[in-house]
Amino acid sequence: MKGGPCLHKRDRDLVISGTLGPQVLVTFRAGELAVNPLSNEVIALDVEMIKIRGQDIHGKCNFLEEAFNSCSIYENRPLECRVLKCWDTRAIEDLFLSDLLTRKDLMPHSSLLSELIEKYEESFPVNFIRNMCTLSERGTVPEELRALEQEDMRFRSAVCESLGVDLETCLFFFGRPVSAIAAAFKAIPDSVHP
Repeated sequence: MKGGPCLHKRDRDLVISGTLGPQVLVTFRAGELAVNPLSNEVIALDVEMIKIRGQDIHGKCNFLEEAFNSCSIYENRPLECRVLKCWDTRAIEDLFLSDLLTRKDLMPHSSLLSELIEKYEESFPVNFIRNMCTLSERGTVPEELRALEQEDMRFRSAVCESLGVDLETCLFFFGRPVSAIAAAFKAIPDSVHP
């Protein structure tokens, strides 16, 4: 109910087999803000994290069948779901941010997608987005940030058109849009930012 699990290297086969396709995944890039489920505090990620996307704004896991209170991929569920015991959370707590699956683990280094992801990382760096949000908090109009948000949408649209995928699939390949990352930085006190 509180969100989909993070994926770990042991979940790689679930992605490769298509059980967890890119259309149900989202990448949080290093430097982005996320909620630490152990402390419920907002943290800046040191590493990339791939998660199963939520069904709605409340984050319910995409595979939750709420009417039956069950998982639609139970037999092929990710590691975090397999170790979760509501009465003893130590096993899942031990997994927090350890041995996480990354996009590099899933794509051949010289593939077109790998090259597009690298170009995206260079063109839309999280640190630049954070710095622009810091300037806007000081009252400076971040024209560069608005331009970056627009360029991000053009980039994603061009990739979608050329590869025949939808914008939701881009959430896995390129992570959350610049506008979503910026909104998170603007909403959280600067003391949280690395």
